[in-house]
Amino acid sequence: MEIINFDHTHNLIFFCKNGQIYKARYLAPTHTYPTPALYLFNTNQIITLTLSEQKTLPKKEIAHTVFQEKITSPICGRVVAVHVQAAQAVNAQEPLVTIESMKMENEILAPCSLFVKNISISCGDLVEQNHVLLTVTQPKKEG
Repeated sequence: MEIINFDHTHNLIFFCKNGQIYKARYLAPTHTYPTPALYLFNTNQIITLTLSEQKTLPKKEIAHTVFQEKITSPICGRVVAVHVQAAQAVNAQEPLVTIESMKMENEILAPCSLFVKNISISCGDLVEQNHVLLTVTQPKKEG
């Protein structure tokens, strides 16, 4: 399992397993259910995490691991907002695009600081899972 993005605010995890991208909500352990679990939006299933899957990576390592030149849609849906413009620098966890799926709005956040090169979609577009939304690069370091 490779973590693509973790939204700390909403406890949402986007991860890839066997070539498939999943969106899940992290369910912290409770007194009645002591094992951490993930609710998978793709399949409406709850899966418990085994000890080998309960990894904690430092934030720097997560940011380094997730940087890719293309930001893709983790779900199918309709683009309801594009929060960035081409040639814009974006900080980590800033909203990039909002996609509505199954009457829920899903905000796609920047996994790390980045620079938007190109926007491949616009409001009202229907996108499939893994559809390229933005092409990005790492911001240039000054100094």
